[in-house]
Amino acid sequence: MRRRYLLPFATFVFIIVTLGFLFHFYSANQVKRELELKRTSQVLRIFLDGFARSISTGYFQWDDFYEALTSNREDFIGENLGYIKRDFPYVKDAKIVERLSWFTEEGLYQFKVEDNRIFIYFNVWDSKVERVIEDRVAFVEVDLLSLLKDLEISSFFIPDPDGDLVLEGVRVRSLIPRIKPLQIFYSTGMGILSALFIGFMLMLYSEKTTRVKLLEKISMIMEEKDPYTKNHSKNVALISLALADRLGLGDKEKKLLEEAALLHDIGKIGVSDEILNKKGKLTPQEFDIVKKHTEIAYNIFSDINGAELLAKIIRHHHERMDGSGYPDGLKGEEIPLLSRIIAVADVFDALTSDRPYRPAMSYDEAIKVMESMPLDERVFRVLKESYKEIMRIK
Repeated sequence: MRRRYLLPFATFVFIIVTLGFLFHFYSANQVKRELELKRTSQVLRIFLDGFARSISTGYFQWDDFYEALTSNREDFIGENLGYIKRDFPYVKDAKIVERLSWFTEEGLYQFKVEDNRIFIYFNVWDSKVERVIEDRVAFVEVDLLSLLKDLEISSFFIPDPDGDLVLEGVRVRSLIPRIKPLQIFYSTGMGILSALFIGFMLMLYSEKTTRVKLLEKISMIMEEKDPYTKNHSKNVALISLALADRLGLGDKEKKLLEEAALLHDIGKIGVSDEILNKKGKLTPQEFDIVKKHTEIAYNIFSDINGAELLAKIIRHHHERMDGSGYPDGLKGEEIPLLSRIIAVADVFDALTSDRPYRPAMSYDEAIKVMESMPLDERVFRVLKESYKEIMRIK
């Protein structure tokens, strides 16, 4: 090549390579933004649905509240609306309003987004969900900013009425840049070094993508309601995986097991703090309320496409081999294997952790107590043989 063409050719290569890499980074960031929006949207939807179900089950499927609203007992109504604000940290406002024309008398609740805020409207039913208040409904405004912050969604998206993206009906602005200064620098460098060094430079440059552990974050938010179970879900997941390794489960099963273990107590969002933190034995009525957490969790996940098996595993983690468990009284092999593994891990961590009504047992004491419990014999045998090794995980 003649010398007079070297500069134009070098300039051409520089422009083409630089623009090519800039376009690559721009496209990758766009894909990342879309995937993050889809992932966070699903997590927010799961949380809000469980949140709404818990409020509806606890307050708006209740004979006393139904009768109070029918007879206009403002003091009782106001007191219980106050309890909702107190017990549910993401309730910004709660009140009774006239029924709006678009909200029918069917179903439990419905979401509505107005002025970039999320509202939940509830039908008020009796305890049997047979009679509904016709002229009025309950209304709750979600504290969206606090919720997004606690779920760490605000690290990626923030509410903005002029935003170009939509997250569950709310307009948001992405904090994920279209292109980063460091990406411009590397694109320019790759242009200067030419196509011969593209592969080498790509190996040197790797963008560290932040992958937020959303399932674990949700379980941690749930556990804030009960300081005595702090890190319980994480411990159960670690113990379950240790048992799964020793039982020879495959990677796909272990991934599903870890997700189910992290979320196994998410249904406790529908149980009041007074019951969860009660010092002393629960009454039969209180224990019945606690037992509903498996069904609440199942209802949250069973409607999510692709989460049906996860929902089933979580639903049955309190079943027992002799049929004495709940919610369905399954026996033996009727109980999914992953549910049986979580059951063993759950009991072991519970017995060896402090509770409001008793101090933690030693590992040896816990194993001795568990020997008389109707748990899966094979899973328990693995725990009994290796708990001294597993205890290092905790």
